[in-house]
Amino acid sequence: MPLQVHVGNHLAVNVYNQGIGINGYRRYDADMGAFAVAQNFAQTTALGTSGAGPCQIIVVHKAAGHGALGHYAAHPDPLMIVQGVQDMILQLGGLPVANVVFAAGLVGNQRPQLNYEITIVARVRAMCPGARVVWPAAPPNDVWSACYYLPLQEEVGLLQDPPGGFVGMGDAAHGITDFPY
Repeated sequence: MPLQVHVGNHLAVNVYNQGIGINGYRRYDADMGAFAVAQNFAQTTALGTSGAGPCQIIVVHKAAGHGALGHYAAHPDPLMIVQGVQDMILQLGGLPVANVVFAAGLVGNQRPQLNYEITIVARVRAMCPGARVVWPAAPPNDVWSACYYLPLQEEVGLLQDPPGGFVGMGDAAHGITDFPY
């Protein structure tokens, strides 16, 4: 089943609710300046982040149960974000990847923002042949600044604001590893 990306609706909230409902050792909240990798093909894991308005959210999905979620500090240079994606892919064991999803990452008004997004998406598509690379549009005044990811269920939920906290103690024994970038 391909990765499902739900934006700003009850399905996105459902991804959050499923994640918050699992054991805290299989759930991880990626803070700004970090990303987490989930690799658990038998049990549900959940990765989440929030408060990313101008920062960049990145989900790299390799296969069911195997992916990464990053919360990168705001950076006006799109090539720095592309480098972050490359770092995530390396920690996932390299190419191929199935999907890359971007959210947040605000750098300015409409024209600079569009150029920023186009540059990042084009570079990542070139770097990841065959992968679906998307940056779901946010209607005016809507910023997808919270993201919740269920790698095994192959679902991502993007929201304006988190419904609540997402603290978890994800650890390597349960298939979650975190990395600074």
